[in-house]
Amino acid sequence: MKNSFIILLLSLFITACAPKTNSKIDTLSAQNLILDKTQKLNELNLSLEKTKLEVSQITSDVQKANSNAASSAKDASGAAAAMNSNPGSSKSAKKADNYADDAAGDVKKAQKLNSKLAKLNREIQSLQNKINKTTSDLSELKSRVEFVPNK
Repeated sequence: MKNSFIILLLSLFITACAPKTNSKIDTLSAQNLILDKTQKLNELNLSLEKTKLEVSQITSDVQKANSNAASSAKDASGAAAAMNSNPGSSKSAKKADNYADDAAGDVKKAQKLNSKLAKLNREIQSLQNKINKTTSDLSELKSRVEFVPNK
């Protein structure tokens, strides 16, 4: 009898000291996670818009650089044709060389800008993927918070 009384007291003590879950704390923790995800989503959207703005600026620069490169290539081709028609002229050779150097520089600049534009487009795609994932996570968290019972 004494042993069963001690066992009964021990079991009551263990039950009383067991950790309890508090639904309000769980709800607040979930709401905190929602706020964190919402903040991350806002930061991603802001970054996306900044990148899109940069893309529009770079796109106009790329168009100008491509136009300059095409014009320089045309000028270099014309100067080379003039040099071929007058092979002994050092003046036309110098002119053709200068036009060729200009064309090479313009092509290099256009390639750099095209490369930067491609990188920005990849960054936009990456940001959109992150936004989609964060939005999905946020929706899942919101649905979980709605189903937490309020006691």
